[in-house]
Formats: sequence, C-alpha cells, structure tokens
Amino acid sequence: MLRKRLVLAILALVIILSAAQVQAARTPTSTTIPPVPAVSAGVFYGCQPFEALPGSVTPGTNGFILISCGPEGGALSLDGTLTPSLTLGLGYTQAGIVENSGTGNTFPCNLNFVIQKVGNVTVPSGHLLNSTLTFSSNPAQGQMLTAAYDYCLQYANAPSTGLAGFSIVWT
Repeated sequence: MLRKRLVLAILALVIILSAAQVQAARTPTSTTIPPVPAVSAGVFYGCQPFEALPGSVTPGTNGFILISCGPEGGALSLDGTLTPSLTLGLGYTQAGIVENSGTGNTFPCNLNFVIQKVGNVTVPSGHLLNSTLTFSSNPAQGQMLTAAYDYCLQYANAPSTGLAGFSIVWT
C-alpha cells in the first residue's frame, strides 16, 4: 500500500512538473507591425527624404527650388490619371513637375515647359500642379508621358525665416 502511494505521489509530481514546463513554454511574445503609408496607384517615390536644390534661399529674393532625388533620378514616377492637392507653404507662388531623364538630368526648373515629341504626339516636359493630369506610356494629345518627375517650386520675396514646407497629396 505504501508502495502504491509512493508511485501515485511520484506520478502526481511528474504531472505537476510537466504542466509547469508547458506553462513556461507558452510565454507570450509580441510582434510590432510598422505603419504602411497609403499611396495612390500610379505614384511611386524615388527616395525619402527628397533633396532641395538649392538648399537655402536669400531673404527677399525670387527664384525656383528643384525637389529631386539628386543624381539618383526623379523624385516620383507618375502613371495613370492623378489629381494633386496642395496648399503652398509660406513664400511659394507656384508648384509644378518637370520630367527627369533618369540620368540625373531634369528639364529646366523654371515652369516654362519644353514641348517634346512622343511618337506622333507632342507632350509637355512638365505641368503646373493645378489640375487633374493623365500620364501614359503612349500619350494622346493633352496627356503627359509616364515617367520620372521632379517637383519645381517657384518662390517670391523669400521670407527671412526661409520657405515653409507643405504636403502634396495625389489621388
């Protein structure tokens, strides 16, 4: 009888220890999922953060700022029908896009867009960000070429605090 109780006690101890090990193996762990930004279909950013050229302005002056990825290529690639929405930051007067050749070269950032021939159609090398734009790899008249672009921003009477940042949302 004593032997039976001893066997039962040992068996109970084994069960208790096994349960404790199972509990220890179930220590909770966590995984953090990073935020994923929403981007309109047809808008692909070439880099983050963008590079501003020139990198500073003299108070009281007028000019243009090119927002690009430097020699790496265009700040963004555009395809499809897209509408830019923006409120210009302090000091800016106009915003546009200018085509980037992909070799680090951009059409002049002066908002006087060059007309280029694509097949039998002429298309502008850029556009002001004031309307819905259609980009196509085979553009029809009135459309723009699917390509890499840089932002071209005009400013006037630059404030002593510098030019303010702002957001451009593509939908």
